[in-house]
Amino acid sequence: MDQHYRKTFDQITMPEDKAQAMGRRLAARCAQDKPDRKVVSRKKPNSFRRSQTIAVAVVVVLLLSLGTAGATGALKSVGEVFAGLFGASPTQTEILNEMGHPVGVSATADGLTISVDAIIGDQACYAIVYSITPEDGTPLPLPGYQDGTEDRFLTYAFHKDGYADTSYRFYDADPSDPSIQFIEEQNHPGGVPKGATTRTFESLCFGSFDQIWADNADPIAAGPWKLTFSLDYADSSLVLATDQSIPVKGETATVDTILISPLSVTIQSSFDKVIDWEKDMMSDPFASYEDAPLGRAIMALPVSLTRKDGSTMDVFKGESSSIMDRDGKTLYTRSCRFIEIIPLDTIESVTIGELTFPVEQ
Repeated sequence: MDQHYRKTFDQITMPEDKAQAMGRRLAARCAQDKPDRKVVSRKKPNSFRRSQTIAVAVVVVLLLSLGTAGATGALKSVGEVFAGLFGASPTQTEILNEMGHPVGVSATADGLTISVDAIIGDQACYAIVYSITPEDGTPLPLPGYQDGTEDRFLTYAFHKDGYADTSYRFYDADPSDPSIQFIEEQNHPGGVPKGATTRTFESLCFGSFDQIWADNADPIAAGPWKLTFSLDYADSSLVLATDQSIPVKGETATVDTILISPLSVTIQSSFDKVIDWEKDMMSDPFASYEDAPLGRAIMALPVSLTRKDGSTMDVFKGESSSIMDRDGKTLYTRSCRFIEIIPLDTIESVTIGELTFPVEQ
């Protein structure tokens, strides 16, 4: 999927009414009938050699959906499920097991079972691992796939609790079994909505990048797969002492709160007046801090993490921001996910622009 497209939509959270409008347009497009396309039968699988990683592009659909699915199979621990994604050291495994829980909810359609394996998260971020498993124990038939060298992707229509989503990546956690996995990773700067949730997947297809964007990929299975489970977990975030001011393009912002967990850091800041950020959103989203107008500059303010071994990290696995006006102020929140699970007792400080905040246990 286009890097600039994903970065743009990771950068800022849209107002809910605009997100819903976009979702309705996408839903209408994805609901168009395509009578000339047929689903490939699971009775005649094509052999293929699966690679360690299979990229994914997702057709996004906005649809409120409810449903239930039964638990199936022996559950792996959270540490086992996320080991290849966020780290497999004994300390990381212990933290993963404390942060999340296995789920085990699944749904079966067209000879394929999609299961929710496990979930972890904190106040602003979460990650969910799903598996796709053929009922007959054979690999998924992916037409035209050869040795994992072609530019080919899996795609599916996706429904999630009434709002649109971005892409998920596929990978093969264990090449010795017929399952493949994909991970849903989300940042919610305003806080993750906890509680019962439903995911509905359908129209699983496979094809080249051009086929995906032309909506002409090869169908694998129609579905749908409806999964209802609890979006809940233990939040282990620390709250750092802040209330310090930071200069931003000639203005002054206050860092109100910093939340840090082994998974991410979230920064909540505010201007003491309303700034014209809506006009600034029309500017180049990839401009540097020096070249960006005030509303964009607060989003581009450098953030880094310093560990007690002296190493630093200023590139994160994912970032998301939100900006709004409230009570005569402009409020800004930025959430950055770490590349791997980081034990809090190994973090020395968080630096935002010119300010450094120690992480005290």
